[in-house]
Amino acid sequence: RSKGAPVAVSALAILDAETGEPDDCQLPVALDAPGLSPIVRAVTSGPDGTVFVGGDFSSIGGVAVRHLAEIDVVTCSVEPFRTADINRPVRTLAIHDDTLYAGGEFETVGTQTRRHFAAFDSSTGDLLPWVADADETGRGIGVSPDGRKVAIGGDFDTVNGARSHAVAVVDGTSGRNLRTYPEPFLPSNSVIKHIWSGSDRFYLSAEGSGRRVFDGRVAISWSSLDQVWRDTCLGATQATIEYAGTLYSASHAHNCGDEAFQDGKRNFFLAQSATTSTLLGWDPRANDGIGEGNGPRAL
Repeated sequence: RSKGAPVAVSALAILDAETGEPDDCQLPVALDAPGLSPIVRAVTSGPDGTVFVGGDFSSIGGVAVRHLAEIDVVTCSVEPFRTADINRPVRTLAIHDDTLYAGGEFETVGTQTRRHFAAFDSSTGDLLPWVADADETGRGIGVSPDGRKVAIGGDFDTVNGARSHAVAVVDGTSGRNLRTYPEPFLPSNSVIKHIWSGSDRFYLSAEGSGRRVFDGRVAISWSSLDQVWRDTCLGATQATIEYAGTLYSASHAHNCGDEAFQDGKRNFFLAQSATTSTLLGWDPRANDGIGEGNGPRAL
């Protein structure tokens, strides 16, 4: 294959980390549902250079594996990691030591009830006794550096039967509630799309629909579980990454009137101080995407 030549992929692209070129290893993703296409929703690195992949699929690289798989991009193979049947798609993944946390649309794993969140042994795929049941889809997971706390986010209104809209913090081993955030911490018409875990706090990415929504970012302390700051930008936030004291985000922010700019052009990538939330002068240009209008989905 000549440099720069296009490579056909299906739902998952593997790139050379130095050049950005398509790698020689490509593992096609398939879904055994007529009229539907496979989707990869979540990717996270595992031990020894492997990668865990979650989404809506029934096979990867020709190997039957549904909704959650582990791949090795060096050997270009699907690892023997298997879980009991996850009945619906996975949308988010996070790993800490030998525990793999998953969230999504599912409600059962094998014969066990796991409503939208579950935890697995990252070596064997065995379902763990961690239970953080929510009433609606899970979209974000962040684990504290010591592994004792897990922040979960999504579309839900209850966690383990307690009111907590769109975000909660649960125990890393049992899943019991450590802190709930009932309305009006977040308005009822906003959900959490992504959670990023930092060294002393975690960051929420919010998306709302309708009037009086919250579309911005929230920083919450891992130690106190209290809010550190929030911005008030409008234009749904899809993802964040914190690096060296700067929080980068993907959104279509069009109004940050209280912090920076008034309603006007859409800003698809922002940078702000992770300490104070102050917006910085980092302004890569992009567009709304293909047929969605939301801009970038991930970082």
